[in-house]
Parts: sequence; structure tokens; C-alpha cells
Amino acid sequence: MGLKNDIQKALMKSLGPDAVGEGNVPEVAQDLTDAIIKFLKKQSFRITEMRAILELEKFQTSSDLQADVLTNVSVTTTNITGTPSGGGGIIPGTGSGKGNVTSGKRGVKVPKLNFRGGQSKEKSPQGGVLTARGHAYIGSNPVVSGETNVRNTIVKLLDEDIVDK
Repeated sequence: MGLKNDIQKALMKSLGPDAVGEGNVPEVAQDLTDAIIKFLKKQSFRITEMRAILELEKFQTSSDLQADVLTNVSVTTTNITGTPSGGGGIIPGTGSGKGNVTSGKRGVKVPKLNFRGGQSKEKSPQGGVLTARGHAYIGSNPVVSGETNVRNTIVKLLDEDIVDK
């Protein structure tokens, strides 16, 4: 079994039934095995297709997100309208002005997130530039055991990459 044994069988087959003994076939088979291994170790193999499992370790924006206040949010102001000398009465808590919402839920709307990556020349409409960092795993998955992607990755030795043909 193995490469050397396969080469040895191929050599014996090519010598045919008239060959007298094995002669140097085992040595030639070993030399060919060593040459093939040496050749393969010199090569750079290229991933030609890959689907990798990704663990996203960091996901953040470069600036704060903006939100829209919904129309159903009301604010009670503490300003006072009217003046004592203007003939009108002083009415507390009416009119328009700034106020603070101190509690409540569902009063602010954050639109769908629309980020652009860090290499984009165009800034995202919200949150600035997206920074995402992580690791892609090929083979066994350290993040979710039992999930693998081995059958989704293809590695080839391309003709243009072969060294010492």
C-alpha cells in the first residue's frame, strides 16, 4: 500500500510477464516516490473555491447612530407664555419650546442599518464607517462544533503555479 508500492506495481506491470525477477524495481520505486514527494513539497497550492465559516469578533461603527423621534412623542415644556405687563395672563406649561423626555418606550426610530465597509470611499449614511474583524475557519469549526465546511472548499495545483516541471 502507498505511493511506493503503487509505483512498484506499475513498473512490474510495464516490464511484462517476461521480466526475470524484480531486479532494481524496489529501488527505482523508492527513488520515484522520493522525487514525487520532493516535487509536491515545492508547489504552492491555490484555493480556487472557498466557503468558510466566519466568526465575527468585532462589529462597530466609527460614529454614533442618529435616530428620528417619532411623531407620537410628546414633551411637556416648562416655559411660560404671556407676560404680566402685556395684558395677558401667565399660563404655565403651555406654548412651544424645548423639553426633556425622561422616560418612555418606542419613542425613537433607528432606520434600517446601511453600512459601508472600511475600504469604501463613500461614508455610510449612518454610523460612519463599519469596522468588522473576525476569522474564517476552513475545516473543523472551533466556533460551533459539528459544523464543517470541508466539502465547500477546493484547493488545486494550477499549471501556471507548477515549479520545476
